[in-house]
Amino acid sequence: MTGKKRGSTNFVVANLDRDLTRKKALQITSELLGYKYFYAKFPDPWFDLLRLAVSRIQDKNQPVRASAIKTVTQFLHRHPFTLHGETLARAPIEAKAAEIRDQLKVFLDDAEHADEVDAGQLSLLEAQHKYFTHLVQFLDQLEHQAIPYLAQLLASKNKAEVIDTMDFFVEAHALKLPGAAVGLSKMWHLVFNVRNSEHLKDIHAHLIACFDAVYLSSAAATAKQTAPTGLSWDGE
Repeated sequence: MTGKKRGSTNFVVANLDRDLTRKKALQITSELLGYKYFYAKFPDPWFDLLRLAVSRIQDKNQPVRASAIKTVTQFLHRHPFTLHGETLARAPIEAKAAEIRDQLKVFLDDAEHADEVDAGQLSLLEAQHKYFTHLVQFLDQLEHQAIPYLAQLLASKNKAEVIDTMDFFVEAHALKLPGAAVGLSKMWHLVFNVRNSEHLKDIHAHLIACFDAVYLSSAAATAKQTAPTGLSWDGE
């Protein structure tokens, strides 16, 4: 990370709790997330910014909340935890984390009584342990902190907030993020709240698009992937 990016990170951490700079700080955070190696080089600031962005979802100022929703969605969209697979399903991640933790413990116990230690194996296990520890922290932050706030915003009277929040839950569902079902459940309630409301017709239209992505498009893709050999959905 260049000195400019490091300075931007320091600015955000120092100012995200100040009224006049919260929105700007969130905008800078979104820009920093576009830096490919941000987390790899500076994991602690990355998590600091995630926590601060999540806390702004319930900000009293609507433009700040709007920026916070978009920023947290960017954290999800650009998250760096892809070495284990493509999804964020908690059960297999925690199982693998426990497996690596046990392997590292056994290795360290054996190393105490060994004449030589395989430095390469130790380095690999430590890197894997750090990766899964951070991944679980990421899941915890989104599931236990961000999602409860975002679920509440689905009842917001601000159209943009509702639409952006729905987009978050669609992506969360696609990634199998723990807690995504909470948002989808609340989105179903919007069907009845907005169906006869001319004022909120854009929310209704976006809701239909979201449900198409979640329930129809994803189901069709899954069916195509699991079709028996020799069959094709394209008629070939």
